[in-house]
Amino acid sequence: GAAKYKLVFISVSYYPSVDHGRVQCARDTCMAVHRFCKENQDFKSHMIVVNDKSSHPDIKNILASAGCGDVTVIKQVKSGKKGVALREAIEHAVRICDPDGAIAFLEVEKTDFVSFGKICANPIINKT
Repeated sequence: GAAKYKLVFISVSYYPSVDHGRVQCARDTCMAVHRFCKENQDFKSHMIVVNDKSSHPDIKNILASAGCGDVTVIKQVKSGKKGVALREAIEHAVRICDPDGAIAFLEVEKTDFVSFGKICANPIINKT
């Protein structure tokens, strides 16, 4: 099977326009995830973003390309708001996360959280 991740960040997104002010914040977060993955290669990590069906069609590519392969953006399948999208993100994360790994939710605009990924995940992974 595919290599499993120690840490999978999950998030959801909805941007009706590419000009939406928070799109740049979301891009920055995806870039931060890529940096985190490069700087912590011993701590295999990835991010899943479930993007609302009614988001602007370019959002998926904007976020995925900012993540340079370390972020997967998936179109939301079931209709519904944030809770539905979050459940879909968890379903995807469980498939790629090591059974002893951690899944961490963050709002996609909260770029600073990414740098704390290892600190937050370690107690879960080490069961301390």
